[in-house]
Amino acid sequence: MFYKGSVRMHHTRKSSMDMTAQLDHGKILPLIVRLSVPAVIAQLITFLYNIVDRMYVARIANSGMDALAALGIVLPITLIMQVFANLVGLGGAPRAGIKKGEGDMAEANRIFNTAFSLLTGIDLLLGCAAFAFAGPIVQLFGCPPSAVEFAVSYLRIYACGTLFVMLAQGLNPFILTQGYSLIAMGSILVGVLINMALDPLLIFTLGMGVRGSSLATVISQLCSCLCVVAFFFTRTSLFRFRVREMRLSLARLASILSLGVTPLCDGDNRMRYSGGVQYQPEPCHRRGPRLHCGTHRDAQRVAADLPAAQWTWQRCAALRQL
Repeated sequence: MFYKGSVRMHHTRKSSMDMTAQLDHGKILPLIVRLSVPAVIAQLITFLYNIVDRMYVARIANSGMDALAALGIVLPITLIMQVFANLVGLGGAPRAGIKKGEGDMAEANRIFNTAFSLLTGIDLLLGCAAFAFAGPIVQLFGCPPSAVEFAVSYLRIYACGTLFVMLAQGLNPFILTQGYSLIAMGSILVGVLINMALDPLLIFTLGMGVRGSSLATVISQLCSCLCVVAFFFTRTSLFRFRVREMRLSLARLASILSLGVTPLCDGDNRMRYSGGVQYQPEPCHRRGPRLHCGTHRDAQRVAADLPAAQWTWQRCAALRQL
């Protein structure tokens, strides 16, 4: 038994060293393909959460359209939470990878634990705010009165599971930066498959409706979170949870946030065109009045009413919303 355990431990450490050696001395193109392809697939898989929810929610008897409208309103709110997870994950993981490449694993691990603390703190703020002010938030995002109840119930359940979302998406890049792209992709795939299985069970079989859709999302994100967190307790991982290193440092916070601000801006752009937020460009003396296309029909009207010679930013912006 002792011999087998020693062999297993030696094999695990050897595989970790082999991965580090490949990242240090491997050929660039194969590494790019090996790391980027699973990452792209993982991003595509993430979109299945909303697609699957919409597929089932639209089939709820007597209230499918209102429930679908509620999901459209809640989508940009959930994107905000995911954007903050990317802010920390995509800002902290490269910083930890840089320190790892420099041979300073102690500082790399401190950055990892700082990111974990930051994700937990952001979750407390966003989760509590979303749960407490769910009604005003969905109304602020333009939710129609008939769909407010559905949107509020979905958002409050989702808010209870924001910690799982933050950790699953925020710590996933720390797996990828170690070179284990398939494990990072697999943790996301597990959640999506569980969500696809739970949605019909909770929505129709148990009759929970929109609440069942939200609960299925939370449970699936919990499973993804457990997969991600469990990886850092294995001998394969170079990063370790250490309570004494979870204290926030201004220098590390600035380092993480300065690098993660670009994904934050990218998430803001996605949210503008997600259908839930009405984007209003600032007025300009050369551009005329402010454009406000709240719906698909409004966009059609603006695009049709503007003179053909006036192919300005107003007409192009209206057509982009079609």
